[in-house]
Amino acid sequence: MPLRLIRATQAGRVVAFAWLVASVAGCSATDPLERQGIALPLPVGWSRVPRATWPVTGVPLGAWSGPSGASLVVFRSLPDPDATAEGLAAGLVNRL
Repeated sequence: MPLRLIRATQAGRVVAFAWLVASVAGCSATDPLERQGIALPLPVGWSRVPRATWPVTGVPLGAWSGPSGASLVVFRSLPDPDATAEGLAAGLVNRL
């Protein structure tokens, strides 16, 4: 069977170029919260601040500052391969 070169049509070139641009540009959310599928509308008086503003025990995904010194940080906790449900529950109770 002889080797045949495939000629690209104009439509094929356009589709290939669009796919290339989309993959290079990254058609995904750039915000870490959006990549995790989280959308938080900000109430009046709250503003977004840099994620590293307050230390957390994990990877900060978003941080906000609110009225009267209030703050909110959403973070992904670090993996713990030896964790159990009971241990996680006890840890949450002791943190609060």
